[in-house]
Amino acid sequence: MHLSRSTVLIAGALVIAGCSSEPDRVISVAEQPAATTTAELRAGSVGIRVQSAETRTSVSVAGGAGRPLEVDGRWVLPRVVADGPADGATPDGSRAVLAEAAGSRGGVSRFMVLDLKAMASKLVELPGDFTYDAWSPDGAVIYFIEHRPPADSGKYVVRAYDRASAALRPDAVADKRTSGEEMAGLPIARASTRDGRSVATLYVPHPSGSHGDGHEGLGRPHGPFVHLLFAADATALCVDLPAEVARGWTVAVKGKVLHISRPEVARAYAIDLLSGELTTTTR
Repeated sequence: MHLSRSTVLIAGALVIAGCSSEPDRVISVAEQPAATTTAELRAGSVGIRVQSAETRTSVSVAGGAGRPLEVDGRWVLPRVVADGPADGATPDGSRAVLAEAAGSRGGVSRFMVLDLKAMASKLVELPGDFTYDAWSPDGAVIYFIEHRPPADSGKYVVRAYDRASAALRPDAVADKRTSGEEMAGLPIARASTRDGRSVATLYVPHPSGSHGDGHEGLGRPHGPFVHLLFAADATALCVDLPAEVARGWTVAVKGKVLHISRPEVARAYAIDLLSGELTTTTR
């Protein structure tokens, strides 16, 4: 198994990197004067607006009653794919995660968890280098990517954070069929079911060479793959793909099938989201 430090900053969930098959989630980002940025995210029927300044962040909900939620510090909506759409809200838009704009500092990663109904926030601090990955459909669990050394190697594990106990579960969320295999790669596209129960991320070999001779101890060389996170029960499958899948390929969920394609390539691939079975198709 396989991932990357490329989980950069800004938030959403039900979307494709470079592809928009889920029209109910729309992101727009506007640069404003004096290092202030504004990001707008639509999750389900909820519109979320985050305005980030140097020392203060304002969060408002479109159509919501009351004043915006004000949070000390500079917080931003996260991105799972570096050049992809925002990620970080639950499917129904009732909760969201913000990441500290400075990233991991002093060996600690900080996140602000928002209850957008109560307009309340709670700080979550995790020892290590973490970035946001996904929510469980009911909002009880937040999945984070824990980046492993060496830095920027693409090595990672997926961890589940229980909001009720305010702690990470001890075991990583991994494909039990490949127990012990190193996870490393670069996420280039993502899609999920509308209910957020299945989250699929397309990875390619990390540019650092983490799938080859770039670093020692990273396991056997590995090609592209899809990581299927079953967010409702904290389980996962890893589906290997042919070597031709690279940047420029996109993913889209249609029903219970994940489609992997590139516009100029006649051949495409499909993954059954229930079994993880891979098939080749033509378009």
